[in-house]
Amino acid sequence: MTKSPVLKDLNQFKNPFFFLPILLVIFVLFSLLLLPQFKKDDSKIEVDQKKIDLIFATSDTRAFTELTGEIGPQIAYEIIKAKYPNNDAAAHDFAHIIGIVAHDQKGMENLKVCDTAYNYGCYHGFIEAFIAKNTVAKVSGIEDGCIALGPVHAPSCLHGIGHGVMVDASYNLGTALENCSVLKKTSQIYCWDGVFMERIVGSMLSEKDKIKITQETLREPCDSVATSYKEQCWRNQVSAWLPFFQGNTKEVGKQCSLIESQYQKTCFESLGLLVTITVGESREALISSCQVLPTSPAGGQISDDCLIGAMKELLFEGKKPDIAAHLCDAVSAPNRNYCLATYADHLAQSQARFGR
Repeated sequence: MTKSPVLKDLNQFKNPFFFLPILLVIFVLFSLLLLPQFKKDDSKIEVDQKKIDLIFATSDTRAFTELTGEIGPQIAYEIIKAKYPNNDAAAHDFAHIIGIVAHDQKGMENLKVCDTAYNYGCYHGFIEAFIAKNTVAKVSGIEDGCIALGPVHAPSCLHGIGHGVMVDASYNLGTALENCSVLKKTSQIYCWDGVFMERIVGSMLSEKDKIKITQETLREPCDSVATSYKEQCWRNQVSAWLPFFQGNTKEVGKQCSLIESQYQKTCFESLGLLVTITVGESREALISSCQVLPTSPAGGQISDDCLIGAMKELLFEGKKPDIAAHLCDAVSAPNRNYCLATYADHLAQSQARFGR
């Protein structure tokens, strides 16, 4: 029996090779259609790079916020670190934005994006965003996230909580310090430290609203706060004194020598920290700045504390470990072994912090 022409044509579709030429044509056409799209994406990357360059050139934080939202905080942070590989404090505001966007996009899951670079900028932004969307009473949730980061990163993260609660308290010092009490006892000291620092730097205040000290208020609020807060207060007060005395470390040293004796070491170490910012990272300049300080009855102790503070800061910021080590050479003999032991401890922390 002869098959009809229609059935004969239908039987062709049963042949698995019948569709092969058709599929090849479709594949080629599809590939040609996609090729311009890939080229378009490449050109988009080029445009974004130009945009990034313009943002950094103009310090356009609003544009950077939009860009971070588009590309994600992790990639944005990598861009910052490529632009500012030496942990430049000038990148703090950009890192701050990354922290805000990181929190807004995925909440606590994104805390891992942040680290201690750029003076805790990412942590500060993240925590401020958390507190802005929650009550201070819920800050224990972010405390757990900070502690989970481990002993190297947790202190800086907890310090950032202090900045956040100070901003949330509209810069009311008493309220902010009290709000730190929602944290575990072992965490509160870092929170207090962040509160006192935020009081000085006023990161969320306009220039006219920032703290302005006078000769009459040089020791406030540290003279009047509770004893439990004094060490963190004096540690940060140096940041207000140095600009007041126009960078004169000797004058700041005199102020440190006038406070209660149990807090003087902290005060002089804090001055050493700030000296690394004002005079740079030259070993000779750092030693010179610290050795003009008033003479201590203990003999060289004050200069030693200043140098040890400078050494700690260099390592904390991941800078110049060789210079940091040589600062101990200028420390007086009775304190040199302590300096070297402190150097070894902080070098290990620095290497863990920066993954080196």
